[in-house]
Amino acid sequence: MTRLRPIVALSALYRLFKQLIQRKQVFVAPEVVRKRMSACYMCPDFDSEGEQCKICSCFVRLKAELATEKCPKHRWP
Repeated sequence: MTRLRPIVALSALYRLFKQLIQRKQVFVAPEVVRKRMSACYMCPDFDSEGEQCKICSCFVRLKAELATEKCPKHRWP
């Protein structure tokens, strides 16, 4: 299982709170989530056991739903 890196998680949390404060879109559409998850499932850096990215150590399902997040390998459409 991939280990969570605290600085990565804190950075994501900061971006999320910033979006909330600025009253911007926080979540992406379900179709976008499906496309992002599909890209993750095909990625060699995806840990299917923990559903985490081996590069950034994020929990992919949560990250795929947030408008503020991007794939560290630029694989998301």
